[in-house]
Amino acid sequence: MLKYLPEEFHCDDQVVYFYLPDGAANAKLSNNFFEKKLKINATGRNVNTVKKMLDLLAASKN
Repeated sequence: MLKYLPEEFHCDDQVVYFYLPDGAANAKLSNNFFEKKLKINATGRNVNTVKKMLDLLAASKN
């Protein structure tokens, strides 16, 4: 098992969630890290962006 404390990650079917308590700027876990390990192309969104996207989606349904 890979350990990069205090950073953490969790994988689902097609999603990797990672928690970076000290910020993304100097994090060991990053999109590049997961792209190399999993041999995939990845894109990332922080929680604020996801919330904004959900708000826009909800507004478009009204």
